Amino acid sequence: MNRSSLYTIFLIIERSLGLLLTLFLLRYISAPEYVIWGQNIAIAAIGFQFLLFGTNESIIKYFPTWSKAGNIQGNIIFLIMSMSILFLVLFASTIFLFSDQLTKLAYGAVYKKEYLIILLVFLAGEAYLYLVTDLLRSKKQILRSSFYKFSFNFFRVGILIASLSVFELDFYNSLVVYSIYTVIFILFILFFELKNFKFSPVNFSEHLDNFKKILNFGIPTMIATFFLLFHIYFDRFILAMYLDIKTLSNYILNSNIALNSTFIANLVGFALYPALSNRIKSHKSDQLVDIFVKYLLFFFGLIIPFLIMIYYFYPHFYYLYGSREFLIDRLQMLMLLIGYSLYGLYIIFSYLVYVFKGSKFSIKVTFFGMITNALLNLLLIPEYEIYGAALSLLVSFLFIVIYTKTISNTFVRWDFPWRKITYILLRSLVLIIPIIISESIGVNFLTSLIVFAITIFIYLLIDYLSKFSFYRCLIFERKK
Repeated sequence: MNRSSLYTIFLIIERSLGLLLTLFLLRYISAPEYVIWGQNIAIAAIGFQFLLFGTNESIIKYFPTWSKAGNIQGNIIFLIMSMSILFLVLFASTIFLFSDQLTKLAYGAVYKKEYLIILLVFLAGEAYLYLVTDLLRSKKQILRSSFYKFSFNFFRVGILIASLSVFELDFYNSLVVYSIYTVIFILFILFFELKNFKFSPVNFSEHLDNFKKILNFGIPTMIATFFLLFHIYFDRFILAMYLDIKTLSNYILNSNIALNSTFIANLVGFALYPALSNRIKSHKSDQLVDIFVKYLLFFFGLIIPFLIMIYYFYPHFYYLYGSREFLIDRLQMLMLLIGYSLYGLYIIFSYLVYVFKGSKFSIKVTFFGMITNALLNLLLIPEYEIYGAALSLLVSFLFIVIYTKTISNTFVRWDFPWRKITYILLRSLVLIIPIIISESIGVNFLTSLIVFAITIFIYLLIDYLSKFSFYRCLIFERKK
């Protein structure tokens, strides 16, 4: 089984089980407690890049070329770890000095300072998990990297649920148990994966230039990632000023569900970026557009049925877990799904620019996207609340998609494949069948799931047999 297949399997399992466990978690925690859980995850996703200065991305780029260069990797990792620990201490000091202000900013009306310490564990856990897994990716150990991410994300929710349901701990003490698990897990993988890297103070100064390369690539990536994550999560901090805790928790939960659609872009990008880079290195840039369009069609061929499935089935999951009070309006959910799908489309477009321009271009794009989103949120949320947040997300990501497409045309001319994408969209209408059946005759959740699974199979079969098969053209490309 190839690396892409392994990555795909682990990613799908991780996202599916993570979603089911999160919905199951709603049985045991209140709306304010879910706000704390959701905000901790969001802040950790934004902050860990600052803890590592984007060096985890640089490792993937540079470490393969340094694999036989003495102890250079060990010295670079020593520098990264030293720098991250220093900034972790600075973060802890900031939390201690400005606890009241930071608590109100992070949790809004849920004013609980003791959760800030647990936030530090979230932050450190996210940072060092990415450091280790990206180090493994640089060594092409995809199975182990995927397994670590899967284990960490699966068990963190599982342990929280077990603490609440089996041991009947309150929410704060359950998070303490989760924090202990995080510390043990991270220390284990750090020791196990870094023990073979040797630090040598003898020629340490010789490697400072290499560390500068790491930072020169990593810092732009860090800044762009911060802008992008701030773009994604900014709305919930503004909503915290205007909504009650119950409504805010509903929005955070459903936004997190819609955000799962981005895994398809990550899945496609995992194979797309190496494919484009290889054409550049082998001086076959004339093939770039053809390859890019094939992967783009593959993205649309996956994202459209996924959106239909999530849009239809997400109320059923709430009913199944007895958490129907967390439902939001279907139009709000549709806007969130389309918004995050546009985010995925931006990810695909950005790879075409990366191979020509590197990581620095993304700073400008993500900055303008962040500012657009922030202004729209400040303008629309006070009047339209959740509708305003969802619309701001959709419009701002549409803006950076168009902007990135425009930038990519300055390097290589390509036309958006409207005709083929329209064909995929029309073909996807077959997926409406289970929705019509279940809505008209009132079948139960399990029956609807079976009917939908059969329909997905028919959809893939129609694609495989059709003239414009996104699946066949991609498989053929990958065999070249």
